[in-house]
Amino acid sequence: MPQLKTNRDLERHATRIYTYLNFYIFQDELWIACMDCEVGEKKEIDEGFLITIADSSRKDRNSRQVIYNPSNYIAHYSCKMFECEGIPCRHILCILKAKLNKLPQYYILSRWTKMAHTKPIFDVDGNVLEGCSHMNHEDKLISDN
Repeated sequence: MPQLKTNRDLERHATRIYTYLNFYIFQDELWIACMDCEVGEKKEIDEGFLITIADSSRKDRNSRQVIYNPSNYIAHYSCKMFECEGIPCRHILCILKAKLNKLPQYYILSRWTKMAHTKPIFDVDGNVLEGCSHMNHEDKLISDN
């Protein structure tokens, strides 16, 4: 198991689901969310809340705004780190760390999990490109030689 930097259940949960490399990316973002980000003003809007995050880790030290929907625990931020890399950014984690002890399913992309190899790979049209690996079958082939 990777070494934890915090005693948060959110980090512990991430060790169980993410691969090592992706866990450490997540851990860095969570650490900055805990140490350098603060929730500021909270304003109700149609989609949920518009929450201002003060981020002292950035050189410009400007406040960031996150749209957060408390009904499904989904937050959106303009940096698009989650959309591009599949790992929630520090600004989203700043909100989630105070509310949850595990990541919502929305933020767990199977391609970054330890169990990704056990699921089939599909193309854009939904056709199976590669099936699951079958360890028992591979073991049998090795032992037959």
